[in-house]
Amino acid sequence: MKEIIKIIEKFKSLEPGVKCALATVVHVEGSSYRRVGARMLVTENGQWEGGISGGCLEGDALRKARMVIHSGKSRVVTYDTREDDASGIGIGLGCNGLIDVLICPIDRENPKNPIAILEACTKNRQAHVLITLINWKENKTLEGSMLSLEENADSFPFSKEIISPAVFRVKEKCRSEILELEQGEILLEYLPPKVHVYVFGGQYDSVSMLELIRFAGWESTLVCNIQKAPPAALSLADNRINKRESFSFPKTDNYTVALLMSHDYETDKQHLIRILRETDIQYVGLLGPKKRLVKIKNDIALSDADLQRIYGPVGLDTGATTPEEIAVSVVAEIRTFLSKRKGAFLRERVGEIHER
Repeated sequence: MKEIIKIIEKFKSLEPGVKCALATVVHVEGSSYRRVGARMLVTENGQWEGGISGGCLEGDALRKARMVIHSGKSRVVTYDTREDDASGIGIGLGCNGLIDVLICPIDRENPKNPIAILEACTKNRQAHVLITLINWKENKTLEGSMLSLEENADSFPFSKEIISPAVFRVKEKCRSEILELEQGEILLEYLPPKVHVYVFGGQYDSVSMLELIRFAGWESTLVCNIQKAPPAALSLADNRINKRESFSFPKTDNYTVALLMSHDYETDKQHLIRILRETDIQYVGLLGPKKRLVKIKNDIALSDADLQRIYGPVGLDTGATTPEEIAVSVVAEIRTFLSKRKGAFLRERVGEIHER
């Protein structure tokens, strides 16, 4: 989501009349640094935002994007990095994969252009399924068109029922896929909302935590005594709630997590009780030693379901000692939890890093 927001900001900052194109990874076989949905906005004067690889393909994609801008026609470019052929683009890249990149010109006058569709998806905390037409044989002018399943159903150039089973799979697995129809191919892209982290506690170490949360492109809400919190923490938080005043939790979702790090046992305990009773947040990180969680278990009645939601001590076992290192450990554990992974060394993983 962070990359999408930066692309939107870049698009809005363009001078009137400047033409641009959007390059999107739509298919990957084998290894690739970036996955389906990676994007790169390119302008006719050679500026760009985002990326489709680790820097290996951007130069060639930049040239081809400018050709697309000039022609006004979308195209799919295939990069085969599986062979170390000195005459091919794969030489020395190390990814050993096949990557299809859809490059389409952006009509800045069209209120439903792909950038506008992406921006609409950032306006709410909802998981979206984006539909992008690829190799559209029925009407080549539609290639590169992007539709939002939630907002553009009436403009589909096919029956919505045809893709319903695939859409269900994408939503259930939270994973994009290519669907082949008689008219052509479409990318069904799963686009989750931003991760939203509630940080309970305004001590000095909350600054490092909020810095890393912002760097990851996530959203944060700081709950603390506003009058005593470090100014840096207040400026880093996207939202602020004064715990000295009564407040109610807004609607939460599967991408909402909470961190209890007030360094005060009673404060953390009261916040924990509220989170467990008033929300369905499934990840509640508790900063502190194991004995803190043991004490909480003795003080309040916790069901097995409650205990499954509490991660204490919070963070992966990295040996972190400083606030900055601890923040890395915690954010890594949150990413691990949301990805339904184990957080082990990748060299010990059996099989591919990413599901195909």
